[in-house]
Amino acid sequence: MLIFCLVVVANLSLAFYSAFFASVTITLTPQRQSYNTTLLLQLVTGMPTSLTQVQSRRLAPLTITQRTTAQATGSYHQDPTYAIGYVTFYNGQFSPITIPAGTQLSTQEGKAVVTTQTATVPGIDQSANPPALGEATIPARAVTMGAGGNIDAYSISGPCCASSVLVKNVQTFTGGQDEENYAIVRQRDIGSQITPLRQTIAQSMTTTLRSQVKPGETLVPSVCSPTFTPDHKAGDAAQASLLPQVKPVAGSSLIRLRCIPTSIVMRQHTTYSQQYPRRIS
Repeated sequence: MLIFCLVVVANLSLAFYSAFFASVTITLTPQRQSYNTTLLLQLVTGMPTSLTQVQSRRLAPLTITQRTTAQATGSYHQDPTYAIGYVTFYNGQFSPITIPAGTQLSTQEGKAVVTTQTATVPGIDQSANPPALGEATIPARAVTMGAGGNIDAYSISGPCCASSVLVKNVQTFTGGQDEENYAIVRQRDIGSQITPLRQTIAQSMTTTLRSQVKPGETLVPSVCSPTFTPDHKAGDAAQASLLPQVKPVAGSSLIRLRCIPTSIVMRQHTTYSQQYPRRIS
């Protein structure tokens, strides 16, 4: 009886195991992963000899020039000034003479100057061989202000003041200026032109370079050196105008952009991929 029960239990266990565990299927699916990396590529004009070389061609340097104008916004008033110089007196008398300050002298054209210092002119030097005229040089200025008082050397030359006395200006009279108002250039007048002009010329450069790119090529960023050259510096007078108005005038500014294209690169792309099986424990 005991043996029969054991056989029955064993048969039932085998039937149960066969029904549920007789066939088991395990499926392994490999996992695919992509890895990206950054490589330093070398541009070559010939055929590439390694995976890190890219074929390219070099363009000739370009120079683009553009000009713009702007108004000067500063103003400057110049007061009139006297022309100044020196006059020399020659004394042919044996006794010294005195020429007082304020003595007025005239050129042959009628321009007048006045001495600003008293002069004592010695008499003839009888010890010299031959005897020499006594002479004295003193400062003088034009009678009226303005550029008209500037006179050439020897514009004054003739007798003066007393018998046997001559006077000459052996040098020019200079420094006379008329009253004027100027429009002057400020630094901001120059600076206001740099940014828009730089943008305009950069766009022109980009358009010019892109026009040389052939199908299948990519333009590499180039080295560009802008040079901004205004025709006036800050503080320069743009143009004199009539009193009493101050009229700002247009001044031109020039900018040159020299660009050295690095290369035109051929479109070559290499993709690296590798599959790694996923380990299942």
